[in-house]
Amino acid sequence: MAKDKLEEALDQALSFDPLQTVESLTGEPYQNNPALGFFIMQEHEEQKRALLAVSADVYNSMDHRLYVGVMKDLGFEVILEEGFQDRDGTQEEFYIFAHRELGLIAKADTWRGETINSAEVYLNWKPDNQEGPHFPRDCHMSGGFGGDPGVGRKSWVYVGHFDARQGVRHMLKKLQEAGGTLLPKWEYRHGGIYLNHYMEGKDERGLSLPCPKWGEKVREVTRARMEKFPQWVKDIFEGATQDY
Repeated sequence: MAKDKLEEALDQALSFDPLQTVESLTGEPYQNNPALGFFIMQEHEEQKRALLAVSADVYNSMDHRLYVGVMKDLGFEVILEEGFQDRDGTQEEFYIFAHRELGLIAKADTWRGETINSAEVYLNWKPDNQEGPHFPRDCHMSGGFGGDPGVGRKSWVYVGHFDARQGVRHMLKKLQEAGGTLLPKWEYRHGGIYLNHYMEGKDERGLSLPCPKWGEKVREVTRARMEKFPQWVKDIFEGATQDY
């Protein structure tokens, strides 16, 4: 498959909504057709996995050792690798990555000791057009623009994060083609950067903590980890304004 055709196929696969497709086909809520919904979701997941694998990209439920290999190939460095146990005693792995040239910080943890469970990449992206807040088009992320428009804004900078369980290579390519720059040194620090594994949001029984306690615990472990980062990683975020 030609490169541009492959990118086009990936765009379509990653933006495809199986449940909306069920409703469009049947004219009914997807809950009324669970078997059809499950079938379309499974077929869609297989298609995504095949396209991402051909692209040497990460995909859902990837073996964590292969995942780390792809992240390293993308220029990420593993700055922390830490074992932990789930509530059943299964040995899990937790990773934190950083990218020197692109100013990216990422995390990932495992499920049942084998596959990637959750993963996120945090970033600052500065649009070339500084006349207003221009979002990176077709890049599915969470976040917002740092700074107060009327009080000493350095510049328009999108402070965000994206789901890194699948399509990290594809997302970075799109961000670098979206009319902006990934900043190797952040201008604004993401107040919602959470560098924890999933058991750190649970109590001693393995049950999820209520929201206020969850936030306190996660922020505490994040601060402790960031303090231990190598200086080159601290340089990514230490000069930033914690605004968003």
